[in-house]
Order: sequence, then structure tokens, then C-alpha cells
Amino acid sequence: MSSKKIIGGCKWVIMAIVSIGVLCCMNPVLAKTYPKVKVIMMSGPELEGIKKLAELYEKKTGNTVEVEGLGFGEYHSVLPIKLFAGDKSFDICWIQNTWVPEYGSAGTLEPLNEYIAATPGYEFLDYTPIARTAGEFEGKIYALATDAHPMLLFYREDLISKPPETWDELFEVAKQFSQTTNPDSPTKYGITGDYVTGEVLPQTWLNIGWSMGGDIIDKSGRVVINNEGAIEAGRYFEKLAKIGAVPPNLTQVGWDEMTRQYLDGRAAMIVPGWNAVYGSLKGKGKPLGMALIPGTRQVDGSILRTPYCHTWNLAINASSAHKKAAWQFLKFATSKEGLAYYAKVCVGPAAPPRSSVMSDLEVLSVRPDYPLLLETYKFARYFPKVVRYGKVFEAMDKALAEILNLRKSPEDALNVAAEEIKAALAD
Repeated sequence: MSSKKIIGGCKWVIMAIVSIGVLCCMNPVLAKTYPKVKVIMMSGPELEGIKKLAELYEKKTGNTVEVEGLGFGEYHSVLPIKLFAGDKSFDICWIQNTWVPEYGSAGTLEPLNEYIAATPGYEFLDYTPIARTAGEFEGKIYALATDAHPMLLFYREDLISKPPETWDELFEVAKQFSQTTNPDSPTKYGITGDYVTGEVLPQTWLNIGWSMGGDIIDKSGRVVINNEGAIEAGRYFEKLAKIGAVPPNLTQVGWDEMTRQYLDGRAAMIVPGWNAVYGSLKGKGKPLGMALIPGTRQVDGSILRTPYCHTWNLAINASSAHKKAAWQFLKFATSKEGLAYYAKVCVGPAAPPRSSVMSDLEVLSVRPDYPLLLETYKFARYFPKVVRYGKVFEAMDKALAEILNLRKSPEDALNVAAEEIKAALAD
């Protein structure tokens, strides 16, 4: 074979290799650069939404993401064990903002400040202000929000023409639609809601407590769960129970029973109710209205509303062997593009707190509830950032159940809670 043919053949080989290289750069599926990332989450609609996000990410990058779901009880018990043991079997976990102080301060979560700073296109400031602080503790960002769930007022539009704006107004509407105080009421109870002990009761109460001047811990760090405002809010709980405006077993009424009470016509209002009520009950039978949480009218005529909100967030396991790969998926999953896609495929409870996503016209075509959520975020509040969250929650939960079940006076129950919280924070 002549030298010209050999050289010519070599040219074609070189061109083919270059072409393949160019194609690999153009087609991310051929340019896989990171190892497989494993995400663990709690089972539910959000899990399915993140799985679909992972599929989209794989199509765009070629990088593999495995998303595993665990049941509610299993996840809550297994996750802390894995994190504190330095388990390397997963790279990303899904956590509530209330867990961040304990897990972050213990060094089990990877701080994300440097990752965010090194990714200019991430647009952290597009997060709503409340979402920016969700995963932060003592100056370090440990988690990024996929959902911000506030509490709202839901009501029967066919029975209530104007939703109550204050707690006093709510009490009067509740009496009107409770058969214990109005035998002609079309509904048995004026109010139902997710007040179940061990899960939600303290969050439910904080909507009322904060707006009446109560709190758990003040800005100076003092425990104030038994101050005048907190006791007043406790009396409000007691008053609802005494007149029978709420089911007698309300502290055992979880999500499923609450929705049944509304759908079968036993309850006129769900208050406070998680934003997920809208996606679950809208168009299911009883006309469903949605409004801001009630508040307390101030001297100047304004209404102080303090809706409780918590976020679910993705965080990188500090013991992960694939932190760079984990960040690649995490930044995509919480980006504008990622969360807009998530909002469309996880229609029920999804509430991705990016301003651009929640005001996007295409997203709003399937999520008309988002403008109200954006309004709520302006004055929503989180549970105080405490390392001993579980102990603080437990003390509040027990006290509020005793008040709502009429076993202790608000003063006695909250005084005991104050001492238990002080002991927990001192430990």
C-alpha cells in the first residue's frame, strides 16, 4: 500500500475520532462524567416527583440517579441513625427544615455555601426570602428547599360567602356551623383539621399563638411558651373544644380522617390546613374555597397573620463519597428549570418556593393556588431553630393535647411545657 493511501486512511481515522469526540460533547448522554448518586426520601407524591426529576436529569446529562423511598415511620427512625453513623450508602437525603440545626451542627450534612458560590447561574436569590433561610443554621447552608408548605384556611364555598379574617370571626362562623351550638347547621362541626398529636399539633397551634403574641422562644433565647399571648391562644383552643366546634377526638384526627370529614359534609372548614389540601380536595365533591390564615386585628385596623410554614429540602450526606456528583443533581433539582418541571409533575402537594416558578404562566395553568402561597410566604414563620427540636416539640405536643382534650387549664399545661423546654435546651 502506498504511503499516500496510508496517510489518507489515517486522516479518516483521525476525523472519525474527532467527530465522535464532538458528538460526545454535544450529546450529554454520551458524556457521562459523574458516578451514580443515591437519594433517600420519605414515600409520597413528592417522591414520585423527584423520581421524574431524576429521569429528566439523566436524559440531559447521562448521569445516573437512584431515588429510594421509605415509609413515614421508617424514614423518621432510619435517617438519623444513618446520618449519625456516617453511613455512606446514600448521597442525598430529604429533610425538613426543623431537622437542620441538629443534623447540621453535628456535622452530618455537607455545608453548601461554597458549592452555591461557585455556581453563579444557580440564582439562589430567586428563592423566596423565607425559603433562603430554610436550610441555614449559624451561617451555614445545609439544605435547599424543594417545597415550602404553609397553613391556610379552607372552607365550603357553598355555605360561607366570605371567609373569616380574624380568630374572633372564625369562632363565630364555627359556632354557626356546629350542631352543638346551632342545631340547624348543615354540618356537624364548624372546624376540622390536622391536629393529630405526635405529628402536627404544635404547628397547628403556632398559627394562633404567634398572632396573639405567644411564642416558644423569644429573640433573646428565653422560653416564653407560657407568656400572656401563649396562654390566650391556649384558651382559644380550649374554647373551641368546650363548645363542640371541633370533633371530640380532634387530636387523633389525621390527614385521612380530616379530608373525609370535609368531603362527607361533616365539617364546614379546615383550619389550619396544609396547602396540599387544595390539590387533594379541589373538584372532589364539596366546593372548596381557600384563603389566608386568620389573624388578630391590631389597633390600627390591620390584621396580624402568622401562618406556620415548613420546608422539605434536599441535603448532601457529609459522609457521601460522591459529593461533587451529588451537587450536580442537587443544583439541577432545585434550579428554576428543575422546580418548574417538579411543579407540573407533582401536582398535589408540590410547592417549590422559587418566585419565578410560582409566577410562571405555564405552571399557573396547572397550579392556580400558587399566587395565594406567594402571598402567604411574605409573613409565614418557621418553628424556632433549635438543636433539641424533638424534645421541644414533645413538650408542646403534650401540653396542647391536654388543653384541647380539656384535661388541664392552659396556664397549668403551658407552665409545665415551659419547664420541660428549658430543661431540653439546657441539656
